[in-house]
Amino acid sequence: MSDTHLGRPSTDKEHMGNANQLERFLDAVNLAVRSRVDAIIHSGDIFDDDVDEATVQIVEEHVDLLADTGIPIYYVRGNHGCDRGDAFLRSQTDAGRMIHLSNEPQLLGEGTLAVYGMDADGSTNGLSEVAPAGDTPQDAYRLLAWHEAVEPIARDGVSIRDLVEASEVELDALALGDLHKHKRAYIGDVYKDTGERFRAFYAGAITGIARKSEGYEPAVWLLQITDGTLERYRLPLRPR
Repeated sequence: MSDTHLGRPSTDKEHMGNANQLERFLDAVNLAVRSRVDAIIHSGDIFDDDVDEATVQIVEEHVDLLADTGIPIYYVRGNHGCDRGDAFLRSQTDAGRMIHLSNEPQLLGEGTLAVYGMDADGSTNGLSEVAPAGDTPQDAYRLLAWHEAVEPIARDGVSIRDLVEASEVELDALALGDLHKHKRAYIGDVYKDTGERFRAFYAGAITGIARKSEGYEPAVWLLQITDGTLERYRLPLRPR
């Protein structure tokens, strides 16, 4: 999931939104529990520019619920946030309920998936520090979570080719945040020697907060790795 923007006003003048961020986040948590996932990957902007204590307490209760069922949250930081939200992320990370993704791989699904992460203030230069596979199984699917505009999916963003060439690890896909709509791309000329297509996708916001979001159908996405192949399944959330 991505761009939950917890704390955002229910009615937003800029985007003419009319959606409850917290309710949709709780929907996503309940879906994760029912689906018995290994983990939640959040690609940034967990909190908006402000959030009240009551919202943080409710979020904490549901992060505890996830932890009790063995579902940690792996996350990167986006370009939005606030002091109260940042303090919450630090406390949950220190407690081990949430894991701040970095250039060190986190193994999920009995080693079938290796997840890396970069925060919104990262750059392609930071990818030169992405840790080599090390003890990561050679057949693990390598996914980078990043909160960034990336071309050709988003305009005026970082080139996927430049990003992949900068990485010390041969990445298989990007799980992106920042764009508030679902988008994906298969890039065919990244790995010319193998002919493999590189995958990149935006999960989209959990509510219709993007400009011109009429008809937007919010969702979270179930990622499943089978024999080194990634499949994505859309799990719809209520639009309101």
